[in-house]
Amino acid sequence: MAVNRAYCWHLVVISLGVTLTVYILVISDQLAFFPQFKNDVKTIYVWDRPEWLFMKMGPSVEEFRKLQCEISGCRLVDRRSYPEEKLHGADSILFTIRDFYAERPERTNPDQIWVLWIRETPLHYYPIDLDSLNDVFNLTFTYLNDSRTDIYSPVGKIIRRPTARRYHPRNVEFVRNKTKSVAWIVSNCWSRGQRSHYVDELSKYLPVDIYGRCGLNCTRQGQYCMKMIEKDYHFYLAFESMYCRDYVTEKMYRTLSYDVIPVVLGGADYANAFRPRSYIDVRDFRSPKHLARYLTSLMKNPEQYLDYLEWKKSYMAIPYCTQSLCDLCKILHNPDYGYKSEFQLDKYWDPDEQCLYGHREREALHL
Repeated sequence: MAVNRAYCWHLVVISLGVTLTVYILVISDQLAFFPQFKNDVKTIYVWDRPEWLFMKMGPSVEEFRKLQCEISGCRLVDRRSYPEEKLHGADSILFTIRDFYAERPERTNPDQIWVLWIRETPLHYYPIDLDSLNDVFNLTFTYLNDSRTDIYSPVGKIIRRPTARRYHPRNVEFVRNKTKSVAWIVSNCWSRGQRSHYVDELSKYLPVDIYGRCGLNCTRQGQYCMKMIEKDYHFYLAFESMYCRDYVTEKMYRTLSYDVIPVVLGGADYANAFRPRSYIDVRDFRSPKHLARYLTSLMKNPEQYLDYLEWKKSYMAIPYCTQSLCDLCKILHNPDYGYKSEFQLDKYWDPDEQCLYGHREREALHL
């Protein structure tokens, strides 16, 4: 009897040992796939501090977790929150071209990941010598949807509308109460692109009210100006200052948040980035005159105008998308990621490859 009891206890101990071993192996395996459960926080040092990036984020890990990333074991810091003498210990540094070119730090940590963050077009950086920045950066973090881009970073995105953000459809009376045709807010009166020339041609056939530094007075900060445009105008010109591939600024996403139809001019693939019939592309018309005819027809037919707002029942625009920060954090936690060691920035950010300007832009816009 005593022998049987001892044998049973022996089996129990063995069983518990096997169970515990399997449990530890399973948990260890899971932790390998979910680094956020490790005590391993990656520090991302932002060399230049853009206010929009830090609007809702501080230097703590808890702030980064608010982004609800798949892997959230990261924190953003800058010179205000992280002494520059500790720069050596940061896991990565996020640079813009201009700030890196103006003040290039010494690379003292060979394991540190240098990230090139670009939000402006190649034409914007002329005449910076990009050749001198070749073979410097390990990751690219840009709006360019390209195989050479490590982290695709559009300024906004279109998402499924949450139930809590229900859209209240407009009626015909809303359209009829709009008394004006086209509005445009512009701060740069002397951009190198052809958008001003296009507006000049369009205004020969349809009234265009210009607000901002180049025209009528309107508060550009806050929602007042766009609320006024939504109420009074049928169309808003979401024209980009430069005609470059994949380049879309926040003005497009901001406009889509209001019940006014955006008319777009730029080099982006709008059909791929936005919902059908949520915008009007000037490139779809043979000339500004033909565009004016179409806009006039929509103003005269409120039901057809409302078709361009129909998409809002199921989708919505989100300006200032932070998903790309989640992607950066995930890469930094991946020990097997193939970081760049030799990278020709001058070839990647070549204005002749990415942009149209001069007569080529005029041809694309049918001017």
